[in-house]
Amino acid sequence: MKTVFAFMMLFFTFMLVSGCRRESATSVTSQEPQAGRIEIVLNHDTLRFLTGDSASTWGFVIVHDTEGRFMSGAAVTFGNSQPGLGHIEISDPSVSDTTDGMGRVYFQYRSAGYAGEDLISAQCGTQIAQRAVVLIESEYRPGSITIIPDTLYIHHWWDEDSVLVIACWFDTTGVGVPGFEVCLRATGGRIAPLPPTDSTGCVRYHWYTNFAPPGQYWVRFGCRTASDSASLTLIYDIDSRPPVSTPRDSL
Repeated sequence: MKTVFAFMMLFFTFMLVSGCRRESATSVTSQEPQAGRIEIVLNHDTLRFLTGDSASTWGFVIVHDTEGRFMSGAAVTFGNSQPGLGHIEISDPSVSDTTDGMGRVYFQYRSAGYAGEDLISAQCGTQIAQRAVVLIESEYRPGSITIIPDTLYIHHWWDEDSVLVIACWFDTTGVGVPGFEVCLRATGGRIAPLPPTDSTGCVRYHWYTNFAPPGQYWVRFGCRTASDSASLTLIYDIDSRPPVSTPRDSL
């Protein structure tokens, strides 16, 4: 009797193990996520520029899967309806047109210097998004540039300092122009990245000494023949001057 019982238990155990193996062999393979929605975000959808010049704006695409989650590692195809008006540049060539962990691909739209309306498109799978960009050619003029303070005293030459620079841009009627991409140059030091002009037509940024030698420096803003400039003086303590060199004129 014990022998029969032991044989039945062994058979039952074999059936259980065999059943588990068959179940694992027939498990369902997970499907690849699919794009469910795509959208284009632009910093500015209206670009203004001077005659013979151009303008640009940055933006990014967001891809969501069918569950509404950010979709990473997805390839996005970009295009624009009027290639003669501008083109699209991927901001980070290392990732090319593939979405990051937040489902984004960053890009820049750069105009070719002509007025008109362009249509940016982005596609991922079967999902397509479009966004219009208006390009306006106008006659603007720089209004003023202010440096605060215009004289900077440095105690130790290895201490970097900065001054506030305010540049304003106006139209022919004297009204401030918002969203304008200001061109900027300086004869030395270092300039922080520039945002577009605000609602009053002005942009505020900083000029950093970048361990420059003492002397006078010029900051110029504008584009082509329409420009304005202002100067500042950099002074060090007499016992704490950096190595002597001549500021380079890069204006």
